[in-house]
Amino acid sequence: MKIQAADYTAYGIILVLSVAAVQLLGQTHPILLFCLALLVLVGGLPHGALDFFILKRLYNRSAFALSLVLYVGVAALNFGVWSIFPNTIFPIFLSYSIYHFGSSDRPDASLPNQLAWGLTAIGLPCLLAPADTLVYFDLFLPSTQSVATINTLASLCIASLALGMTDTQDTRHRLVTILVYSSILTFANVLCAFTFYFVFVHSKIHERNWLRCVPKSDFRILRALTLTVIAGVVMLSLFVGQTGYFPTVDQPLYQFIRYIFLVLGSLTVSHMILAWVATRTEPGHDHHSSQPSEPRIQAKAAVTLAPNQLPG
Repeated sequence: MKIQAADYTAYGIILVLSVAAVQLLGQTHPILLFCLALLVLVGGLPHGALDFFILKRLYNRSAFALSLVLYVGVAALNFGVWSIFPNTIFPIFLSYSIYHFGSSDRPDASLPNQLAWGLTAIGLPCLLAPADTLVYFDLFLPSTQSVATINTLASLCIASLALGMTDTQDTRHRLVTILVYSSILTFANVLCAFTFYFVFVHSKIHERNWLRCVPKSDFRILRALTLTVIAGVVMLSLFVGQTGYFPTVDQPLYQFIRYIFLVLGSLTVSHMILAWVATRTEPGHDHHSSQPSEPRIQAKAAVTLAPNQLPG
């Protein structure tokens, strides 16, 4: 886990701001929830938007254009399948997220410890704030299935925390992260806590991998891609409303939140397929390793991105 000393100060500030905001506005104030949801979207998109540059590196001209079409097509297909079969796809999405968070945040850990960390990230809200978590699970599942899923994840989280006690790698970083995460869950709300983890822990770790690999001039493209997806989510929320076979949601705010997770989850499928392709296009490099597998990776120009530096 590439956490720096300065991050601890940021974690403390986020904790104080989260608790203060909830105490001032209330746990479910619409302005607070909207700002948090938007922050999740804005914070999660940029490192995924880097896939544009990875495709550009792997493919030339017409092949690059085709790869973009396929990338968007896979995401759109996943969005459609999720809309038709939410009861099946949402649990699969949670299972994948456990692996994704664990392997991406802790690339050098063993698989059991990676899964334990991913289960901690997904399961802590279920363990410490089950009623608040139920509100968001009910956006995708019938309430009875939501309750069963939350209880299962809470139990697995306890086992994961126990396994984590035997893990001697990144101990201080993990303990501080869990402590802040748990405190926000206890004294603020679930969306504050998930925003802390997803934006300021998970995404920050990957930002340090790819930020130096993209020329400053190309950040205009990153910003444009991010703004395009944000606009798409807003348009879906405003003009589509209820879609697919999800539980009915009357409040536009919660429709907006549902679309955020739908879009991020759908794009993540394309992202991980690309990561798999990239690691096999240039053999000898491990996407889940935090260090270059060969010296020649370090010698690459700053504008190129080694497959082991792909964002998670």
